[in-house]
Amino acid sequence: MYSLRLETFIKVVDVGSFTKAAHALLVSPNAVIQQINQLEKDLGGMQLFIRTPRGVIPTQAGLSLYQDAKYIIQYSKDSLTRAKIVGRVQSV
Repeated sequence: MYSLRLETFIKVVDVGSFTKAAHALLVSPNAVIQQINQLEKDLGGMQLFIRTPRGVIPTQAGLSLYQDAKYIIQYSKDSLTRAKIVGRVQSV
């Protein structure tokens, strides 16, 4: 229901590194980089991070997306929870 790329993006912003995000998500750093690159491509080539030798820093566009992505992900999770509750009530 929600985008794995957005969850990966949020984790990268939270920890400031593709490698640290990969560790937290239990995937390879290459998988994280590919997801972020694809997200940037899907957004018309928008740069979401400034890549540095010490990690990544979100751009202004990245910070804007971060705020909205956190809301989208939480809303999606809450929607699934509400649907499960309604499903249980209906099946009783």
